[in-house]
Amino acid sequence: MIYVNPLTTEEIITLNEMHKKHPLHLSRRRAHSILLSHQDTSVPMICSTYAVCRQIVSTWFSNGGKLGVCGLVDNSG
Repeated sequence: MIYVNPLTTEEIITLNEMHKKHPLHLSRRRAHSILLSHQDTSVPMICSTYAVCRQIVSTWFSNGGKLGVCGLVDNSG
């Protein structure tokens, strides 16, 4: 199974704020998917929740793991 690395309290707070208040919908759902994984929600369930494929969710986890919260936000252009 694929899950994100355990999150710190600060990361959980930041991701919760991002999920609730970020202006871009895609960034909000990426943050939420990381939180769901941290709560042991499976990748297939996250895929079903957001109607995306496993590769998309894996990319979200990878980007978030490598770049932190910045990896969950789209680059301009």
